Amino acid sequence: YTEKFRPLTKYLKKLYGTDVQRVTISKRLGKAPAIISSSEWGQSANMERIMRAQAFAHGMAPGDHNLPAGIMELNPRHPFVIKLLESLP
Repeated sequence: YTEKFRPLTKYLKKLYGTDVQRVTISKRLGKAPAIISSSEWGQSANMERIMRAQAFAHGMAPGDHNLPAGIMELNPRHPFVIKLLESLP
């Protein structure tokens, strides 16, 4: 699957830029077409939520704080992801 979906993963990485750390093909997804997960050594989603709340409470604008980017995992067996791959230019 990795080689087959390489054009899609490259396209999505370029599209999302620094908002995602990397785009990978996942073997663990069941019915979902994609997920954003935290990196192995990164912060949990709950910790990121707490950091956002603290930044907001201290008067920072929503986009001013640097939160770590997640890893986008794609389900290669989902019809939506397959259709995305087929529709690439």
